[in-house]
Amino acid sequence: MQAGLPAPPGAGAAGEAGAEATLDGLSVPTTVSSRKKLQPSITIADNPAEVFTMGFSPDGRYLATGIGDGSLRVFAAQTGKVAFELQAGNAAALPATCLRFRPATAATRTKNVLVAANAVGSIQHWHVTSGKLPA
Repeated sequence: MQAGLPAPPGAGAAGEAGAEATLDGLSVPTTVSSRKKLQPSITIADNPAEVFTMGFSPDGRYLATGIGDGSLRVFAAQTGKVAFELQAGNAAALPATCLRFRPATAATRTKNVLVAANAVGSIQHWHVTSGKLPA
């Protein structure tokens, strides 16, 4: 729910702990307790430059990152360790600005496919576990 909008029918009063709204038959919390805090479970470090974009694989096993020097790194989500480096970076490379894993479906033959777009719109289609760009 966005600030400034009236509460949907059935919603609790603004600021009421545990208030819920009904949206298309689903219960949606309208407030967040200030006592809950996010705690990082892993730290992604040792990057040569800043992280421009990131995305989790559909199964949650990997976290892909587009780094400012143009490199693409895939980390094991459980440990935070580099699992695959798809593209080494350099000072002249453009960073990836968008990363998406292809959704895994029953009809999907190849798993762990990552699509990366860089700052000028060039698109690369990576097979993560082999480190190859399929033709």
